[in-house]
Amino acid sequence: MVTEWSLVCDRSVLVSLIQSLYILGTAIGGVVTFFSLKIISPKMLIMVGTALQVSAGIAGALQPILEVHCLLKLLIGLGTCLMFTAANQIIVDISTGWRKTVFSVSFEFFWSIGVITLGWLDAAADSWSTLHLTFSIPSIVFILMWSIFPESPRWLIAHGRFENADNLLKFVANYNGRDLPEDFTTKKPLIASPGSTCQKLPKFRVFCLQIMWIGTVVHYYGALYNIRNVGGPTLPIRTSFAGAAEIIGTVLGIFLLLKSNHKFGTLSLLLLIGGTSCATSFAIPPNASGSTSGWTMLGLAIVGRISVACSLAVMTNGSLELLPGDRRPTVGLAMVTVARLLLMTAPFLSTLAFYGESITLTFHGCLASIAAFGAFGIFITTEWRGLQELFNKKVFNPQEEPKRASEEDIVVCTYFNYQCEEFITSISA
Repeated sequence: MVTEWSLVCDRSVLVSLIQSLYILGTAIGGVVTFFSLKIISPKMLIMVGTALQVSAGIAGALQPILEVHCLLKLLIGLGTCLMFTAANQIIVDISTGWRKTVFSVSFEFFWSIGVITLGWLDAAADSWSTLHLTFSIPSIVFILMWSIFPESPRWLIAHGRFENADNLLKFVANYNGRDLPEDFTTKKPLIASPGSTCQKLPKFRVFCLQIMWIGTVVHYYGALYNIRNVGGPTLPIRTSFAGAAEIIGTVLGIFLLLKSNHKFGTLSLLLLIGGTSCATSFAIPPNASGSTSGWTMLGLAIVGRISVACSLAVMTNGSLELLPGDRRPTVGLAMVTVARLLLMTAPFLSTLAFYGESITLTFHGCLASIAAFGAFGIFITTEWRGLQELFNKKVFNPQEEPKRASEEDIVVCTYFNYQCEEFITSISA
């Protein structure tokens, strides 16, 4: 690609521009998905995203014009975001309890597998267009599998398609060996009264979550762009280390989400360790050739990658619960979109390695450290208060059993319509 379009010297910045346009596509895709789900089902949205990703990907590999390729990169990012966001929505809607957490976080494992194979595919491809086709064509399998994808029962209920929701839930119950009454049916949702108002937004908590999102997202994806600059072994081995580190971090994230009552307190410590590890890369003494990159820098980068992978798992599945229920969709979308827009700077930050191989990694370490302070702020305002109440025995009695939700009265809340409006359906089983 660099050779074909002469992306060298004063034109080398166009390489970063192409990467940033893809990121911009994912940011736009998040917003488009949010509003599209109000009228288009998640299952259909997966197909739209897949068709867009495949067609733009194939066209991007075959056409010879740089400007057209830039536009297609944006469309690829848009289609990809539609795919994984809608798919994750279905997983959240059809699972519950610890399974919902595990299944949602497991999305990251497949990203990590892609990172592991990235370098090896790059080494095996004979040209950039072949590599581009290798990334794009396999998604066609999702179109072939469309008939076996489940629909979101919450989306069906929210849009008044109760018969379809009933049939789907009965099929699921039968598949899982659960018995439903013969007269089972979903009741008509209750729409919040027009006079209801949104709950007050905890501004400090939102601020802490926002800097956590920015530090986590920019480091997580930006460090991958920077993997070429850390040195050490060949690129395929480096990407394999990066993917393996992500898997370790994601597993830690699952553990914190399921087992820890102070996940943000623990996460703040992990982010501080990871951030410090990356930031200290500037102190690596140069070798005989004057280079500071190598195995030592790769090791420091891997420690940081483990911590931010853990942070991404926790943020994706454990941050919105800290916000008022009626504000979660819009505020969550805003925070993620801001982080993705700032992520557009990551490809340009990687070019700073020209002035010093450790500059970009040091900057990423500072981002992780800032995210650590955000996590500590959440810990102080939520989890530490819980510790104080625990020690003071104000809300905890070890002899009392915590009340558990009855399985006979399952409440399903969806956010597929206007802000501050919930559709609540009680399903008796």
